[in-house]
Amino acid sequence: MSSTKEVAQQYMDKLTALDIAGAFGMIAEDGKYTIIGTHRAAGTYHGRKDLFDRLVPLLAGMIQPPKLTFTEPVIAGDRAILFASGTGVGPTGTPYKQPYYCFATRIRGEEIVELLEFLDTAEMETGLFGKKIVDA
Repeated sequence: MSSTKEVAQQYMDKLTALDIAGAFGMIAEDGKYTIIGTHRAAGTYHGRKDLFDRLVPLLAGMIQPPKLTFTEPVIAGDRAILFASGTGVGPTGTPYKQPYYCFATRIRGEEIVELLEFLDTAEMETGLFGKKIVDA
């Protein structure tokens, strides 16, 4: 059985290598993946099938998927906190820059059973969905 740190490292390695299918494949079938915000990708996905059915199509149009850079994870028991930043190019050609990602995870065995993703939602709206944020 792998340790929490080893599983977290595998997840980070897969995302760094742009192996989205491999990373999402680490989510348990009974797991939850929640992305904060009010944009189209925000919400809770239940298990890896839901991720592939609903989230992957939203990300599929990226001209250049974001290349992530991780810092050392914070590990406590079955929890791992992963900090990253990333840049890419969205479907409309707009640069996608996420200066701060935080993935708060809970790991069981070889799988991630809970993941809460924090990110800059304005960057998600402009870079991924081509929406312009304007003053109210």
